[in-house]
Amino acid sequence: MTPDTTKAKAVLTQEFIARQAPGQTVNDIINQLPGVSFQNNDAFGSAGGKMSIRGFDNTRINQTFDGIPLNDSGNYALYSNQQLDPELIEQVNVNLGSTDVDSPTAAASGSTVNYRTRKPGEEFGVKLVGSTGDFKFFRIFGMVDTGVFTPWGTRAFFSASTSTNDTVFGNEDMPAFPAVAGVVAARPAITSRKGGINKQQYNAKIYQPIGDDGDFIALSGHYNQNRNNFFGSVGLRDLHNVASILYPISFRKTAMTVIMALLAAKPIRLP
Repeated sequence: MTPDTTKAKAVLTQEFIARQAPGQTVNDIINQLPGVSFQNNDAFGSAGGKMSIRGFDNTRINQTFDGIPLNDSGNYALYSNQQLDPELIEQVNVNLGSTDVDSPTAAASGSTVNYRTRKPGEEFGVKLVGSTGDFKFFRIFGMVDTGVFTPWGTRAFFSASTSTNDTVFGNEDMPAFPAVAGVVAARPAITSRKGGINKQQYNAKIYQPIGDDGDFIALSGHYNQNRNNFFGSVGLRDLHNVASILYPISFRKTAMTVIMALLAAKPIRLP
């Protein structure tokens, strides 16, 4: 949805968010907006990533959660794997232009991303979402709405989620390799490469409406715990390292053969 404003802005609602992959980081969800580019480190949203909006990287983007700044206080980085469970996000507002002067940020000169949590339901309800997939991915999310429990309209919700999966890259033990004379030394087996990601999140919100004009008082709690075997992004500059690790004998032997052939080649005289 594009709001009626002179600035370039976009709004995503829970109706759209609910159709995306469960447990995915909100930064990957807004990746579908023009001008937003997010490179996820895995398909599950628990291993981080990099975001840019119209050329500004995440250190120049102001991201807030119910108005609270999420950028690192030291280097202004964003941690996409530590965002709120998407089932709890009511709306995401993305300012694609320059940051507003009254935005709660110290360094952002690019865009603003603000997401707002849902209000607790007026009726009692329970929601349960389960997901499973490759790399032993398993996630379960549960939420309870208390409904109105006081004469003044007070209501609340409580939620919890847990997500686990194996790391996507470099998650294979390396067998031992024998020595090849003049090419590569023997290497013992490496059995410590396998790693996993374990994420837990707990949220609660008590909501008290005031009057009939939309005013309210709310008290929220958020706890997020990540246990990551972090592998980062695999770039093209790592191609040689990746190839030599996966195929240490054939890769290095081929490279050595090419080098020796070039050294043995006779120079060509130009007329």
